[in-house]
Amino acid sequence: QAGLTVLSVLAVVVGTFIIHHTMQTALAHRQRDLALARAVGYRRGIIWGAIGIEVLTLGALGSVTGALLGVGVARAALDVVTTGIGAIWARVDGPGLAWSPLTFALAIAFGIGSSAIGAAIPAFAAARLEVIDQLRPRGDRPTTRHVPSWMTISAGIALTMVGYLLFYSDLRPAGHTAKITLIMAAIVLVA
Repeated sequence: QAGLTVLSVLAVVVGTFIIHHTMQTALAHRQRDLALARAVGYRRGIIWGAIGIEVLTLGALGSVTGALLGVGVARAALDVVTTGIGAIWARVDGPGLAWSPLTFALAIAFGIGSSAIGAAIPAFAAARLEVIDQLRPRGDRPTTRHVPSWMTISAGIALTMVGYLLFYSDLRPAGHTAKITLIMAAIVLVA
């Protein structure tokens, strides 16, 4: 049970990073289009809202598809395990899959939430594009190197410190799930 919980949390974290990278790449390819929309009068909030609707729609579709596939794969895995146990030892009745509509709704909510979290930074950056720079021909654009702001650097230092504190703290959570989750959180924060 603890291993499945940790793998589930890890899958959500990895999925959030994948969504972040995907949205960053997709919005980078649409920079000129977004700049044109800004040039004809769309405000930053409208651009951010349009990207947000796109992210939430794709997140909802992906979450529903993932939850349905998850239930189907879990049922198939239970059948395979039950058949294997029956072939080796003795016939056993197949256990039922324990899930409820609330579990299904939570899975979808986590999927949509991780989509929104993963896409927030690329959407914010796309809404803040400099219109003039994006509308110039590619050779005429000024080449600027992205320098992290003091807020980004401060947040990175703070998260690293929290990760080290969690890793080396004397917290003694009860149960294996809590211990593994604490270690995973520390590793993710440090990384």
